[in-house]
Amino acid sequence: MSKRTAALLGLLTSILLAVVTYLLRRRQYGPAPVYVVDGKPFGFRGVMLPGVGIILSRQHLLDPDLMAHEQAHWMQAQRDGPFTFARRYVWWGLRYGYWDNPYEVEARRIAYEKTGYLLEKS
Repeated sequence: MSKRTAALLGLLTSILLAVVTYLLRRRQYGPAPVYVVDGKPFGFRGVMLPGVGIILSRQHLLDPDLMAHEQAHWMQAQRDGPFTFARRYVWWGLRYGYWDNPYEVEARRIAYEKTGYLLEKS
């Protein structure tokens, strides 16, 4: 699958997920629900799905930096709305890459302010 096809598929998946979760939850405010799974959700230590919550790998459940980072994404989705968050996240990811995606930059900054741990680019 080409990068362009994968990016388009990711965008369509994000939009569909945002629509479904928005209709089911009507933009939930407050603390994010946390779900724990065995293995890595979508290949990551943790992910935040707008309107759904934070999904963490069981082995990273007690990682305060990861939790602060994912909570920052939850706050971003609440602030900007699930549709806007999903659209911007995908667009900025394509434009700037994962590390320089403005949502990721902000989430790393917030996590650092809460935990004092600064994630560095590998």
